Amino acid sequence: MPARQLTFDLAHRPSLSGEDFLIAPANVQAITWIDTWPNWPSQVMAISGPAQSGKTHLAHVFMAMSNAHLIDAADINQDMARNLVEGNSALVIDNADSIAGSAREEVLFHILNMLKETGHHAVLCSRNPPARWGASLPDLQSRLNALLHVAIEDPDESLLAAVMVKQFT
Repeated sequence: MPARQLTFDLAHRPSLSGEDFLIAPANVQAITWIDTWPNWPSQVMAISGPAQSGKTHLAHVFMAMSNAHLIDAADINQDMARNLVEGNSALVIDNADSIAGSAREEVLFHILNMLKETGHHAVLCSRNPPARWGASLPDLQSRLNALLHVAIEDPDESLLAAVMVKQFT
C-alpha cells in the first residue's frame, strides 16, 4: 500500500501590502518599475508572468500607491470604458491577455487611447507578454507591442523558501 501524504488544513490570510512583497532576482525589475510610478515613460505598464508569480500582489501594491481601480479583463465592455478611465486616476486590468480574439479588443484599444488623452495610468497583468497576445485588431497589437513591459520570471529556490517561511509565519 502506497504511503499517503498528510495535509494540513491551515487557515491562510493573504497579505498584499508592499511590505510583504518579497524581492528577488525574478521580480526585482517589476517592483522597481512599480516604485517609480508615476514617472513612467508612458501611461501603461504591462506585467507578465506565470501563475502565482506575484502579479496580483504587485497590482495591489500599485493600487495602494495610486488609488487604482481593479477590473478583470473579462468584465470590461464598451459601455463602461469611458467611465472606467475618467472615473479613476489609475486602473489595473487583470488577465488582460484574455481579450485577444474577443470583442473586448476594441474596448481595450479605446481604454488605452483614453488613458493617453487623460494622462491616467494603468497596469495590465497577464501570463503572456503583450507582444504575444495575438490581438486580431492590428492597431491594438501595435500599441501592445510598444508598451512598457516587465516580466516576472519563475521563482528561484531562495524565493520559494522565503515564501514558505512567510506563509508559515
